[in-house]
Amino acid sequence: MNLYRDLIIDLYKNSLNKRQIKNAEIKASGANVTCGDHLRIYLKLNKKGLAEDASFEGDGCAISIASASLLTEEVKGKTPAQVLKWGPKKINKLLGTELSPTRVKCGLLALETLQKGLCDNGYVKEKSTSGMPNSHLTPLPKWCYNSTKIR
Repeated sequence: MNLYRDLIIDLYKNSLNKRQIKNAEIKASGANVTCGDHLRIYLKLNKKGLAEDASFEGDGCAISIASASLLTEEVKGKTPAQVLKWGPKKINKLLGTELSPTRVKCGLLALETLQKGLCDNGYVKEKSTSGMPNSHLTPLPKWCYNSTKIR
């Protein structure tokens, strides 16, 4: 556990991608009111629809900042659809440890903020029009289906 704790502390002190992307297509803000963390996530997509650059700004505990640092690295080269499939297991894998129940919200803040930004900008999975369930698709939060645009 010390190795992972050291990684989290190092990323907190020396954050990756902690900056604004002025021409980002996706900008989203999120907060964890339980411990006062707040983040703004930026994502720039290239012409092929892949994440070209990602960054964040904000303040929070070591876990939320480390998670945002790792997430903004991991998302590069991925499609919005790939990112929308990620969940707690992905964050645990990036951090190299399973978060305790009291720290899950901290660890998921960056991912949930990015996913909300994608949904707010129309990147959602379409519901089945054939009447058959899309069982191969990872379920998304209810708020992600409330978007009016579909890309």
